[in-house]
Amino acid sequence: MSSEDAASDTAHASTEGRSLDRMGAVASTLCSAHCLVCSLAPSLFGLFGLGVLLSHEAEWALTLLAAGLALVALFFGWRRHRSQVVAVALSAGILGLIAARFLEESGSENLALFVGVGAGLTLVFGHLRGLRTANSP
Repeated sequence: MSSEDAASDTAHASTEGRSLDRMGAVASTLCSAHCLVCSLAPSLFGLFGLGVLLSHEAEWALTLLAAGLALVALFFGWRRHRSQVVAVALSAGILGLIAARFLEESGSENLALFVGVGAGLTLVFGHLRGLRTANSP
């Protein structure tokens, strides 16, 4: 493999990683907003015809989407920049989202709200930090 091919592969992986971090940041922001609205004003979903987003299935699907994006971004980001801050933030966010789902299902809705929103914001931080780290020389 020539040095030009290696540079091209690295640039392609870097572009994919940034795209994953961008998508992850958006998904994590939406996740946090969803948690807040579900807990504080669930009637808004019904008002806009989005009541299906209140179901446990939809919440698990959104959780798995945000966690999946974070996991893939963690893998590619680690290969790209090896930032421990990003790795810890994304790992903590993934664990927090899953913990929030189990807390809610066990009846601890208030605690689930704080854990879920905190986890979503931690994922947003991790993705944004990943973008920043990838863009620095």
